[in-house]
Amino acid sequence: MFCAMFVTSLGPMFSLFPHPLYREVAQLTIWGQCSHCFHIHCIMKWLNSQQVHHQCPMCRQEWKFKE
Repeated sequence: MFCAMFVTSLGPMFSLFPHPLYREVAQLTIWGQCSHCFHIHCIMKWLNSQQVHHQCPMCRQEWKFKE
């Protein structure tokens, strides 16, 4: 599974043929309450780049981790 941020930042060909070092990390995903799913490292990088409001990068709703 590859999140939209992963494909956008590294290019679609990378998602088809992932580097072996990323295979284990790529499987660690997390869901938001908005029902969007991302790699944990992708969403954490995104959230850390947000100054004030933490928003889902797909739908721009306030980001809350799904419990």
